[in-house]
Amino acid sequence: MSEQRTDQRMTGVSTTLYDDAAEAQVIGSILARKGAFDEVVDQGVSGASFFKPGHETIFNTIADMHAEGRGIDSITVAEELLRRGTLDMVGGHAYLHHCVQSVPTSWNVAHYAEIVRERWLVRELHYAGIRIQQATTNIDGAGDISDLLARSRSQIDELVDLNVGHLTSEEDILDQVIADLAGPKQFTPTPWRELNTAVGGWRKQTFTVIGARPSVGKTAVAGCIMLDAMQRGMFPILFSLEMPKTQIVERLLSNIGSVDGARILHHSLRGDDDANMAMAAEHLRKFRYMIDDRSNLSLQQIRATIRSIQRQRIPVLPIIDYLQIVKVGKSSGDRRVDVDTVAQGFKDMSKDCDVPIIALAQLNREAEGRANPEPTMRDLREAGGIEAAADTVALLHRNTADPQLAGTLSWLIAKARFGKVCTFQTKFEGEFSRVTDFPVYR
Repeated sequence: MSEQRTDQRMTGVSTTLYDDAAEAQVIGSILARKGAFDEVVDQGVSGASFFKPGHETIFNTIADMHAEGRGIDSITVAEELLRRGTLDMVGGHAYLHHCVQSVPTSWNVAHYAEIVRERWLVRELHYAGIRIQQATTNIDGAGDISDLLARSRSQIDELVDLNVGHLTSEEDILDQVIADLAGPKQFTPTPWRELNTAVGGWRKQTFTVIGARPSVGKTAVAGCIMLDAMQRGMFPILFSLEMPKTQIVERLLSNIGSVDGARILHHSLRGDDDANMAMAAEHLRKFRYMIDDRSNLSLQQIRATIRSIQRQRIPVLPIIDYLQIVKVGKSSGDRRVDVDTVAQGFKDMSKDCDVPIIALAQLNREAEGRANPEPTMRDLREAGGIEAAADTVALLHRNTADPQLAGTLSWLIAKARFGKVCTFQTKFEGEFSRVTDFPVYR
């Protein structure tokens, strides 16, 4: 977090930003009683939580000793500080003794730690406000304002996340895993039978990449994922960086109402088309979803939108169309590095926001000239970082040269961290932007 923390002896620092007594009492309790350190850590306190540099140095020294299984008291800690050359800087033996003597009772260490942590969060909020205020002096236009708002919200969201809970013990995680196994599945099925068999479904904290060359059917797949998620009670968010939301909605209506998309595009509806479109619109109104069609969306803006919806306690399914044109905060000047950053950013976002994230990706056209035009992982544009970050990679292909296969969309599951690598086919109805399972004949 912030690096603006300074020594408490500086004048003009509000006492609401720190509590010197509570910091000393945390240190003193740890020195006085075995087991107090674990109670402090359970409250989410780390070295960075302390305002006074000397307290941070003492705490970090204790943390290192604890990790090595060494005994902790005022004598052993003083010896380690002396060995490191920092004993005089923190106030010497006398200050360690002062910390121990300042503690009314070490059994209240959790309370002292809570005060330290709360003051740390107040400081971080204070410093975030300063950074936001400073950033407002360099605004050039609407694009800068949007990015500033997203970055500002991201900073606040980080603090909200820090305040939600503390560290989870391994025992708690074991209990959670056992409870999850006894309950319903902890992931949402996809719209396709074979994909569910391969990877189980959309799992929280996972990043799925669906790659295809232009005009193969990526956006149709995204629309089907949206419609299926709506009916399962989720809130899909499609971040459409190229296609405007009006065209996305037209495709959704085409899918629901079985109205030829070309007739919708050219405003040449006929027969039952009007009635079917009205029925489809009425059906779509029953569900919650969002289409964000802003160009030049950044990782920070996408994260901010997801967080905004999550505050309504709604299960979110973010879909990005498409990965390689999402912006990084500050470009490295190397497109491959930027794409790697975006891919890893989505993986991190899936964990931090506790959601499955699905990103469409563009494939190179080089495969079209090969004897076997079916895509491989190497066909992912700027593929290295995408392949490494993704939990699942699905590659789509249609053999448009063979009229008998025009209605078939082939899937290659090229990577499946939580499933199996395989291939399968689904039915493709391009005129309706629809991808469905083939019937099963028994």
